[in-house]
Amino acid sequence: MQPDNPRNMHILVIDDDPVILHYLKIMLTRQQYKTTFLSSTDENVVTSVGPDVILMDVWLGDEDGKEVCRSIKQNPATSSIPLMMMSSSREAAKKCIEAGADDFILKPFDIETLLKQITSLVPDAE
Repeated sequence: MQPDNPRNMHILVIDDDPVILHYLKIMLTRQQYKTTFLSSTDENVVTSVGPDVILMDVWLGDEDGKEVCRSIKQNPATSSIPLMMMSSSREAAKKCIEAGADDFILKPFDIETLLKQITSLVPDAE
């Protein structure tokens, strides 16, 4: 596990599953990351939070995360924020990348793998 977060990286997590949100809150807080958690999307929040990276589920209740990803990546105010999609569907990976996601992680995942992938998306994160 990473010993600390010297850059004070801010991770925005968007997932409608309260179990996933709870797990990630515990794990990311333990690693000293600044975090914001949402159960649905709001581009105004994405802009105001100004995260270093976004971790978002593919399916968000009634919302299609791929469409949300496309919208975030087309908005000049948020397009440069690295965005990693997550899903339990292997088939979702290709569609997420096509929608503009910078990376994809398959659920269930372990926290060390997730942190390595997040770190690879953000320059100078180590």
